[in-house]
Amino acid sequence: MPFIMVRVDDRYIHGQVATQWMRAIPARTVYVVNDGVVKDDMTRMVLEMAASTQSITLHVLGVEEGVKKLIEVSQDGEKMWALFGNPKDVVAALNAGFKFERLIVGFMRHSPGKDGLVKGGQVYVDAADSAALRAIHEKGVEVVMQRVPDERPVDVIKLLK
Repeated sequence: MPFIMVRVDDRYIHGQVATQWMRAIPARTVYVVNDGVVKDDMTRMVLEMAASTQSITLHVLGVEEGVKKLIEVSQDGEKMWALFGNPKDVVAALNAGFKFERLIVGFMRHSPGKDGLVKGGQVYVDAADSAALRAIHEKGVEVVMQRVPDERPVDVIKLLK
C-alpha cells in the first residue's frame, strides 16, 4: 500500500511530525483531509510552509474530494501520508473504499465533553470519537496511539470506555 502513514492529528503537520515522523517514515506527498482546513486560509498557509521546509508536496482537500483522491492515488505506488483531523473523517474514507492497515492517533485536543484516554495524554475523545475509532477497528484497521516514532504504540481500542 502506498500510504505508509495514516494519522489522526488535529495539528496535522507540526514540530514532531516535521522533525521526527518525516525522518522515520519519509514521504514525498502528504494529503491533509478535512473540511475545516480547506476553508481556513491561515491554517492552510502554515501547513504549506511546514511542508515546504521538508520538500513535501502537500494537498489540502475537503473530506469528499479528499477521499476520492486518496482512493485514486492509492494505485500510484508512491509513498504518501494521509492526515486527518478527526476519526469521523477516517470512517468516511473507509466507507468510501479507502484501504489501509494502521491508523496512528497522534493528538486530539481537549474540548468540553472530551476525556483523556491516558492520564496526562494528548488524546481526548467524546462518545462520537470513541464510536468512530471502534468503527475503524471493526473494519480491520489497527488503531494505535503514538505521538512520536520512538514511542511504543498503544492499542487505542483497549483504552476506550
